[in-house]
Amino acid sequence: MISEPQIPTISNADAQARVPGGAQLIDVRTDAEYAEDHAKGAIHVPLDSLLKMLPQAVDTDAQILVICKSGGRSAQAVKQLRELGFDAYNVEGGTDEWRASGGPMLEHNTARHVSALKAQELLAEGVAAVDVRSPEQYAAGHVAGAVNLPFSGDAEQLKAQFSKTEPVLLFCNTGGFASLAGQALTEAGWNPLVVAGGTNAWKALDGKMEFAG
Repeated sequence: MISEPQIPTISNADAQARVPGGAQLIDVRTDAEYAEDHAKGAIHVPLDSLLKMLPQAVDTDAQILVICKSGGRSAQAVKQLRELGFDAYNVEGGTDEWRASGGPMLEHNTARHVSALKAQELLAEGVAAVDVRSPEQYAAGHVAGAVNLPFSGDAEQLKAQFSKTEPVLLFCNTGGFASLAGQALTEAGWNPLVVAGGTNAWKALDGKMEFAG
C-alpha cells in the first residue's frame, strides 16, 4: 500500500520570520473569515478559487506559505500548489495559532467583502465599481468600468456619489486600502462591497483592465 506523501509544513513562528524576508503568505479561508481578521500581509486566495487564480495570484519566484484557520484547508492548497511545481508550505496551526502567538493581525472590518469572482458577476449585473487608489495608480491599470474616487481617510466624496441603498464595489491593489474605505462607508450606513484581493485578484481571473493616459 502506497501512503500519501506528507505535506511540507513549517511552524507558525518560522512562517512569521520568513514573511519579512520575502516569502509570500496566502490565506485560503472564505471571504467572511478573511474579512473578520487575517495575518498581516496575507493575500486572500480562497481555496475554491485557487486554481482559477493561478499563476497570477502568487509570486512564482517566491516561497509560498499557505494559511487557513487551523491547517486543514491550507494543507489541501499546498498539495495542489506542489503538484503544479510551486515551492509551497503549510503553516502549522493556521491563523488561530498566528493570533494566539501575538503575530501581527489586521483585525475585524465591518464592511462586507466579496471575492473577485463574485465581483465579476455583480459588475455584469450593473453594480458600480470604484477604484479608491491614487489617480496615478488608477491610470496605470484599473478594472474596466471602474471610476476613480481616491480615498484619503474621508469617505465624503464616496458618500456624495452613491445612495445608502446602492451597492458599490470597492477596488484597490490587494483589498487592504479598500477595506478602510469600506469600513468608513459601512459605519456611515452605506452599502459597500470590498473586493478581496483587489485588482491583483481581478487580473488573476483574467478580468478586463483599462489604462488611462
